[in-house]
Amino acid sequence: MSSNFLLGTYTSVTHLVEFTAPTPSSPPSLRLVKDLPISRASWITRHSSLRDIWYIAHEADDGGGSIAGVEGKVWVYRISLEGDVARLGEVSAVDNPCHIAVVGEGTGLASVNVSIASYQGLEADG
Repeated sequence: MSSNFLLGTYTSVTHLVEFTAPTPSSPPSLRLVKDLPISRASWITRHSSLRDIWYIAHEADDGGGSIAGVEGKVWVYRISLEGDVARLGEVSAVDNPCHIAVVGEGTGLASVNVSIASYQGLEADG
C-alpha cells in the first residue's frame, strides 16, 4: 500500500513523495514523485474531507530569513496525486505562522506561532 504526501522546505520547492509501506517480502520505500513550485513551506496540512485541498504556511522572507512582525500567509492549493498544482488563494495568518490545522470538521483554519494564534472560517469548498 502506498500514500502520497508533501514535504515542505525552506527552499524554492515542496516535494511530493510516495511512501510504500513494508510487506513481508520488501522494505518500506520513499520515492520522489515531483518537485512542486511552492517555496518556503514551513507547515503543510491537508483539508480533513477535501483530500486535494492543502494549506501551506508561508513565512515572510527578506531573502535572508523570516521577518519578525510581518504578517505571514497561508496559501490554499489544489494538488493532485500526480502533482498538478493550482493555487486557489491565500488567507492572512499570524506573524510568521509555524503551525496550521484544519479544525471543526473542516469549517475553520487555525494558525499559531510562538506567541499568538488566529482563526479563519472556511467555505464549504475549502
